[in-house]
This record gives sequence, structure tokens and C-alpha cells, in this order.
Amino acid sequence: MQAQFTTGGSYEYYKRYLGKPVAFAFTWVYFFVIKAGAYGIICLVFARYFGAVIFSFDLQDAAIDSDLRVKALALAALFVITVINIVSVRLAAMVQNALVGAKSLALLMVLGMAAFSIVMSLIKGPDDPTWTSIAVIKSNFGASPFEHFSWNILKNLGLGVLSALWAYDGYTDVTMVAEEVRQAVVNYRHSVGYRIGLECEQIKEPGKNIPRAIILGCLVVIVAYAVVNVAYLCVLTTSQIVS
Repeated sequence: MQAQFTTGGSYEYYKRYLGKPVAFAFTWVYFFVIKAGAYGIICLVFARYFGAVIFSFDLQDAAIDSDLRVKALALAALFVITVINIVSVRLAAMVQNALVGAKSLALLMVLGMAAFSIVMSLIKGPDDPTWTSIAVIKSNFGASPFEHFSWNILKNLGLGVLSALWAYDGYTDVTMVAEEVRQAVVNYRHSVGYRIGLECEQIKEPGKNIPRAIILGCLVVIVAYAVVNVAYLCVLTTSQIVS
């Protein structure tokens, strides 16, 4: 399959391999349904957890999404992110990098606390009522994986995989800047109003860098999510995780 390096993201691939009608239909559905719905859900989830901090919401409440404060927080988050992207691409990139850094720091803190809990459990011994990681690990990982097997596990596994796919949504976004990987045009504006155009041909081997970005990005997500879930299972019982 020949590499495709043009701006347009998934539209270009659909157009090339499935034809213009499919690409046209996909683009409209992607814009008005897929992405719009995805951003709405993301902002709503953010509003739930942020609202739990400032308004003490009960996250177990099934009617939490109908609360007007949750809706207001979701709309405010969507509005702020939209304004940031309209005002400045550079500012949007800085905000995105800051949020990724914050999430990465939070994951590292989770791993650090799990490791600390395991070490303290080893020091205090298995009978200590405070540090129980060793007992939790034996409970969660000691049984045979087929001991409680049922066909319902496959159904639940499918639901779990469906939820996890949110983490891999970004792999297709890198294709939207495929053409810019080959050539960057930088425009500088002088302080007194003169424009200096500087075209910088930056050949960065998109045939290697784009697949590399997709593969490495997915691998990082897989490792991060797997390690964090193992950390959860080292300090929390299954009943605690469910609750």
C-alpha cells in the first residue's frame, strides 16, 4: 500500500480507497456526530469529576448528568477549550502539553503510591491492618484465571475494550498533519508591521515518522494503562474497585 501524505486526515484515505461518496458522508458524520458527541462526553465526564470536587457530587448517583451544575460545567469547559483554539494555535498546543503533563504526573503518582504501599506492606508484615498490599495481591492474582470463568466475562470484556478505545482515539489525528510533516512554512511579522516570510523546507521522512508516531503512541498508551491497572490491583480489592 502506497503511503499517503496529504492534509485531510481520514477523509483522504476514505476518498482514495473507498471513493468520494463514502469520504464525503464520513466527513459530515465525523464532524457533526462522532467528534461532536465525543467532545460532549469528554466534557461531561470532566464536569462529573470536577463537580465532585467543588460541589461534592456523588459520583455513584445515576442522575448526576441531569444536574444543571454538571451541564453548566461541561458547557463551560467546551467553551473555554474552543476559545483557546480560536485565539491561538500556539496557546492551544501549550495547554494540551500542560494537560498531558498533568495526566502523566498523576499516573506516576499512582504508580509511586502503589509501590510505596507494597514496600510498607513488606516491611510491616502480612498481618498489619493498615498496609495490606501483599494480602490484596495474593487475593487478586493468586487464583487461577479460569477458576471463576463464565461466558459473561467475554461480554464484560467487550464492554471494557469499548471503553478503553477512547484512549486510542488520537492515532488517527496525526494523519491530519501529514503534509505539514514534510514542509513547514513559518511567517514572522516585524514589530513595525513588515512581514518577513521564511519558508523552511523541513524534510522529516514522513514515511517513517508518521507510522512511528502512531505505533509508539499506541504502545505508550497500552503500557501506561496496563501498568496503572496492575497498580490498582496491587492496593485495592476487586470489590473496592467496583465500588
